[in-house]
Amino acid sequence: MRHRISASRAGTSGMLGRGTNTDASLLRARYAGWMAGEWGSLRISGGLANKAFGAQNFYTSTYPTQYETTLTGQAQATYTKAWGRSTLDASAHHRTHVDAFHLYRNHDDYYVPTDVLDSAGNVIGSVLVMAGDTAASWYSGPNNHLSRTTGGRIHWRHRTDWGETYVALDVRQEGVVSNVLGVDSLGRDDEGTLYPLGDVRWNTDAALGQTLRLGRVSLSGTAAWNHNTMFGLRFVPGLEASVALNDEGSVLFASANRSVRHPSFTDLYYRVGGAVGSRDLVSEWADHLEAGVRLWLASDGPVPLSLEQVLFHREGHDLIDWARPNGSLTTYATNLREVAFTGFETVLTARPAATENAWKLRYGRLSYATMQASEQSMGFESNYVLDGLRTKWDLSAGWTLPGEVHADVRWSYQERVGGYTVGGSGEEMPFEPTSQLGISVGKAFTGLGLRAYVRVDNALDAVVMDIGNVQQPGRWVRLGFAYTIR
Repeated sequence: MRHRISASRAGTSGMLGRGTNTDASLLRARYAGWMAGEWGSLRISGGLANKAFGAQNFYTSTYPTQYETTLTGQAQATYTKAWGRSTLDASAHHRTHVDAFHLYRNHDDYYVPTDVLDSAGNVIGSVLVMAGDTAASWYSGPNNHLSRTTGGRIHWRHRTDWGETYVALDVRQEGVVSNVLGVDSLGRDDEGTLYPLGDVRWNTDAALGQTLRLGRVSLSGTAAWNHNTMFGLRFVPGLEASVALNDEGSVLFASANRSVRHPSFTDLYYRVGGAVGSRDLVSEWADHLEAGVRLWLASDGPVPLSLEQVLFHREGHDLIDWARPNGSLTTYATNLREVAFTGFETVLTARPAATENAWKLRYGRLSYATMQASEQSMGFESNYVLDGLRTKWDLSAGWTLPGEVHADVRWSYQERVGGYTVGGSGEEMPFEPTSQLGISVGKAFTGLGLRAYVRVDNALDAVVMDIGNVQQPGRWVRLGFAYTIR
């Protein structure tokens, strides 16, 4: 039997300082338990998270001073029992999420409710007012959503001398009640606040799989079906293969898989503040092809090297995106008919053998990835699908220093396609290449059971703009320690 309870409280005045609408507060609590016996084993977990944050430019730069509060509760239980070579897993889960989204932040430092008077001085309404700006006349208050997801899963597998067979079934219900999402009035929350709209759907996944191990060759195939009560039935197959090239871990591998993603309730129904969802959306699906090799070079030398080279290709169909036509202030949910993504990734890793040297390189890693899309956002701004990474370099290394000190350095360089819209002017700016440096230093006090560390991310304080005109944090310093009670 094992139990774990954790709680945390965090807050920040904002990465850009007070009054910049980048502040946040977070309260989290979680329990996880495990018990086992001849009857099997049971894992139980549950958690609660309460968040409130200034969402500056996060959803749209047209109305930058946004604010959001969320309350999430989650629980899950999984039972496992083994009989000989067979194993059964059965689980159930539930998640409740309450969300209040303010397009205009209601606060003394931002927008303040102000009475509207007629010529006789009588109050005839109220508007939100901030210095130099007034909330849009059509804005009547925050978007309120209450979503629930409840489901269960059964997974059975049987091992043989030459592989494993498995069968899985996953069923879940997804529902939402809201003042902006849905079509039907489905109820009220515990405080009696009316949610006039809502919707509900069922999602079922069934899969049958088989793995085979024939000497150095491993094969895995899956036949799976997804059924959604809104979008019908889809066949989702998968196939993977690998060949061990030697006994040191070198392997040649390839895979072909299909995926499917259904429109969210937001994609279907949202129609507020210059964003328009579409009930005509269909599910997106994609075929993924990947092939690669992982080689150990000089495995018997003082500095073993691992080289991994991967090629991938993704054929996407009806990809769900939010797009803003050039010259328009409205962003629409849409399906991009066919977009293909092709790229490769190269990773070189060094892990020197153990030595008695006090100054020791623990590891070194260099990776390069690039990707190209068959389409570009010509004539419109793509919020998600076509604003991906074009090139990415990552370099990291770690050392063991005298006195039980560990030091790590991380460097990353990224080039991104697409751009973001500048709030107010509506001008689209291309994403600039970004380069970031991170440093970590930690020391272990073995006799005391104590480990302390300092970590600095974006050490050079680079300005980084992410998708949707969201500025990322500058230099970020964290101090921490861990103490083991014996």
